[in-house]
Amino acid sequence: MGYKRMRATSLADRHVEALFGQWKAEGLSAGTLKNRLACLRWWAEKVGKVGVLPTDNTQLGVEERRYVTNVDKSKRLAMR
Repeated sequence: MGYKRMRATSLADRHVEALFGQWKAEGLSAGTLKNRLACLRWWAEKVGKVGVLPTDNTQLGVEERRYVTNVDKSKRLAMR
């Protein structure tokens, strides 16, 4: 994304915003975004930069996951 000479401890607000913007542009699902943000939060905690990410995903505009598909996935087995 054009950032040079980054180290693991170089995490900043602008890096998070650029990365999250890239993920949104890729059209990733809400669940995938939440999982990736959890990984970013873990990294931020390990390098002492907890404040670069909001604690709530709704502040970033991540929608709620949809768990119910209303599709029956059961199968009937033939009895012998």
